[in-house]
This record gives sequence, C-alpha cells and structure tokens, in this order.
Amino acid sequence: ACNNAGTAAYRGSGIPSPDYDSARKFYTRACYEGALTASCRTLSDMYRDKQIIASAKGEAEWLDAQLCFKANENAYCKSTTGQYRVLEQASAEMYSSAAITAGNLCREGDSMGCRTEFLLKACAKASGTSPVLKACRRSF
Repeated sequence: ACNNAGTAAYRGSGIPSPDYDSARKFYTRACYEGALTASCRTLSDMYRDKQIIASAKGEAEWLDAQLCFKANENAYCKSTTGQYRVLEQASAEMYSSAAITAGNLCREGDSMGCRTEFLLKACAKASGTSPVLKACRRSF
C-alpha cells in the first residue's frame, strides 16, 4: 500500500503536482519496512535526481549500497563510498574490518555508520554456530 501511495504522490495523481515529500515518506516505509526493492530503487533515484535531499549524512549512500549488495542492483554499486566498503567487507564476513570502516563513517557524522559499527562489533565477537553469527550472515 505504501508503494502505491508513494507512486501516486510521485506522479501527482489526484493532486495539482507531484508531492515528493509525501512520496519520500511512503517509499521509505515500503523500502525499509516492506523490503520492496522497487520502492528503494525509486527512492534512490529521487535522491539522484535531486527531487529530495538526504536528511542525514550518508543516507543516500547506504540506500545505494543496500541496493547493490542485497538486491544485486549493479547500477547502484558505488565502490568509492565508505558505505559500499562496509557492506563489501561484511558480506565477506570481514566483520572487524567492516566495523572499523563503519566507525570511520560514524566519526564523520554518519549516524547509520554508528549503528552499523555497533552491530558489526557484535558480529566480530560471535563465533561458530552462535545465533548472533547466523543473524549477521543473514543481515550482511
């Protein structure tokens, strides 16, 4: 439903002109809560087309990195970003290295980098067949 509402706001259906702020809210919810790749892709494109501005440092870069690694959307892979490097290292189960990279992003003001650093440190400490390590493998 959120994806459909986002599309209606994005296209301006039933309103005088597109409402990008409303579209952003709906697409964000569909992307992050509903895991709808199409919503994530449109949201990223809205950043790229400057229809919306990121409200937090690294916001658009995290979205692109997730599209790259979790949805295999090669057009969104930007190997020059720290967010890409975090997910690249984490997907290779190099959790300690990924935590350091995320920590560097955190110190630069990237709040998602801070949260990701915390998670990756827990992943790095986990071992064997622990539930934490299983969750890390699914997450990254």
